[in-house]
Amino acid sequence: MSWLKPCGRRCWRSGRSSADSVRRASAYRRLRHRQRPIDLHLMALEKMGAKIELRGGVVEASASRLRGADIEFETITVTGTENVMMAAALADGVTRIVNAACEPEIVDLADLLTKMGAKIEGACTPTITVTGVSRLGGADHTIIPDRIETGTS
Repeated sequence: MSWLKPCGRRCWRSGRSSADSVRRASAYRRLRHRQRPIDLHLMALEKMGAKIELRGGVVEASASRLRGADIEFETITVTGTENVMMAAALADGVTRIVNAACEPEIVDLADLLTKMGAKIEGACTPTITVTGVSRLGGADHTIIPDRIETGTS
């Protein structure tokens, strides 16, 4: 699977892992007092060719190479949209995200990925199209302030 790795305060770089690589994550992400399910994230990654296994509350995702797919979210998910955009940037083919989130963070991530060499259209619309590329480069980018953090501080 292809993933983006932080390489400092203002940039991200792409990293490729071996074909038999496995990524693990907790099945639920804690956000303040609520548990947030990731079923939409997992559905999208499965449609892109990832093999998903749940073992004792841990998600294991593996793939030799992700492929483009039509992803239609039943509800709008900001983090789900972001995850699919990042995965699709290095997947083979075209990924179309329907019912995508339109928050400023989505546009900001699209700007960053585009600076890195991704091909993304429709970042502030409900349908985002990402054409996968073979590699992403580095980029200088200032991330926008977190609106929730700003509003609650």
